[in-house]
Amino acid sequence: MKTYDLVFGIGGACCCTQALRNAGLQYVSFPWDWVSESDIRTRIDQIRNDFADWVRKESLVRVENADYKAGVIYRNERTRVVLPHDFPPRGDFETDHPRVAARYRRRYERLSRLIGKSGRVLVVWVDVPACPQATDDDRRYVLETLHAKWPNAVFDLLSFANAEGCPVDSRLETVSGSVRTVTFDYRDYKEAETWIADNRLLGRWLKREYRVPDYRTREEIRAWRRLAREKEYGRYGASNFIAYLVTKLQYKVYVHFMHCLKRKGVI
Repeated sequence: MKTYDLVFGIGGACCCTQALRNAGLQYVSFPWDWVSESDIRTRIDQIRNDFADWVRKESLVRVENADYKAGVIYRNERTRVVLPHDFPPRGDFETDHPRVAARYRRRYERLSRLIGKSGRVLVVWVDVPACPQATDDDRRYVLETLHAKWPNAVFDLLSFANAEGCPVDSRLETVSGSVRTVTFDYRDYKEAETWIADNRLLGRWLKREYRVPDYRTREEIRAWRRLAREKEYGRYGASNFIAYLVTKLQYKVYVHFMHCLKRKGVI
């Protein structure tokens, strides 16, 4: 098992950061986490100008007929990156954009600060069909760009490639310098969306291979716990602990009742 001071993902979609979080390797959000599409070079090139183009207002265009319940989707016409999680469903672009831009600024500054304090850093990329697949030249370019920006840190790149019908225990691996490429079948074929990978499977594999210390401050840990609690309450429409317990119990009783009806062939 290898230990790094910091691990972060650069895409190609949300499944990358979800896998890292499932593995206990990432504790906070970074600028590449919750976006999709765009190629690996365009993504990594953003550090050259400190993410000035990432959510530039005049470059964002609403993706028509692609909104969903979590929000309105925008595409950056300059970088081709898609932002599916940042703009609320009934919000106003002029009002919401400064908040979104500030969020990505914080994420980049957090990343830069943590890299500056780290000795060994692991960068993770997951090939998904919605994004151009990474080549060997692309992977080397990522490391060269990162090292030019932060020369005091040592970077390794872990790149996942999918091979249909290849189970994880028969995976193919290549190591070239600081680049490790791991190939196996990690697509979640139960999902229709082309950016989905089985982040649970990836997370289990990552957890066996790597570890990283918790680099969060006490304030960040408290804020994360508070947010996680609020999200859990929100799943059951509850606002406090008592209401949460009651609604969760009601939900479990309902699920059990429906399961019994299905067993008896009533439904």
